[in-house]
Amino acid sequence: MEYLLNENNVSNALVGCILGDSSFEPTFINIMHSIIYKDYVDFKYNEFSRFFNVGKIGTSNNWGSNKNEELRKAKRFRILRGENYSLDDFRLNLLNENNKRIIPENLYLIQPVTLFFWYMDDGTLIVRKPNNNYKTSNIRRRLSITLKSFSDESILKLIEYLNTEFNLEFRPDKNKEKKIIRITTESVSGISKFLKLFYDNNFYNFIPDSLHYKFNPEFKEKELDYLNYIPQKRSTTIETISIVNW
Repeated sequence: MEYLLNENNVSNALVGCILGDSSFEPTFINIMHSIIYKDYVDFKYNEFSRFFNVGKIGTSNNWGSNKNEELRKAKRFRILRGENYSLDDFRLNLLNENNKRIIPENLYLIQPVTLFFWYMDDGTLIVRKPNNNYKTSNIRRRLSITLKSFSDESILKLIEYLNTEFNLEFRPDKNKEKKIIRITTESVSGISKFLKLFYDNNFYNFIPDSLHYKFNPEFKEKELDYLNYIPQKRSTTIETISIVNW
């Protein structure tokens, strides 16, 4: 079996999970996703269990707001300290004095594999094609990473770091209260640079089936079409996943 993580990048990967959907409990990190993304949970389990002690994969019922009761479930497991890996450093770098998650001051903890897991957790790729409601001859795209209650100052520093370190083109999106709620890129150049970062690091080989839709910008340009991870005709499963209510 081929693995993505190794001793050099496993900590960076876990940082991406913590910045994303995972929660920090007193003695463990909780990994949990909708049952629709069971293969993603299995992928995380197989990767992190090689370095950390982990609990068994379980099921949480009455989770989320999906109208389909069978889909209102989640798969979960716990990550505990490993023989050579403590959770103390993660707590020190990613929690503040009130035990709230923060973007680490040491931004070099955020590497391509960090962004890969963070995007799979909290990323969105919207592709708008010409139709009766959207009268244009062009395809429009928006790629975003939704943020938790991180400070605006730390988000702006993150955007600057991503541009300086990886040449990524993100801008802040604000809500009505002028609070930054996501970072976004909408240009072909910006989206292609972001996805190319994963392609060049061979991460595309590890994308779970349930998350293929986040990696298909439907580029028509020949020099970029290799970044279209899945065929233009999407399966019923992928279409169902894309409309899940959270």
